[in-house]
Amino acid sequence: MATPDVSAAPEAETSNASTTSESALFGDASIVKENGEECPICQYIKEGPCRDEFVAFNACAESLRPDEPGDKCTDTFTAMFNCFEKNIDHYGPIIQLLGSLAADSSQNAESSESSG
Repeated sequence: MATPDVSAAPEAETSNASTTSESALFGDASIVKENGEECPICQYIKEGPCRDEFVAFNACAESLRPDEPGDKCTDTFTAMFNCFEKNIDHYGPIIQLLGSLAADSSQNAESSESSG
């Protein structure tokens, strides 16, 4: 399968300064589009060798209540990310996307702190 177009990724939430890279990647943790189809990035991840780790992380993220911190899913996110790194040939674009989202989130948090 072709590498996913990461420019089509969901936009990161910036309203909460503690937004983690996993919530930035998946927005509100929902990976299903309104029409019931799964997002292309999620499909791509599941087609690779880290499917089980992704499914475990996503189940954790979907189980979060709105008032729960995202760090509840740190272990499953770490396991997924470690798997991505071991399979860089397939997940390299996803790792790049996570890095850019984390950098954007960090910049947004810094600009919020300096303006507040």
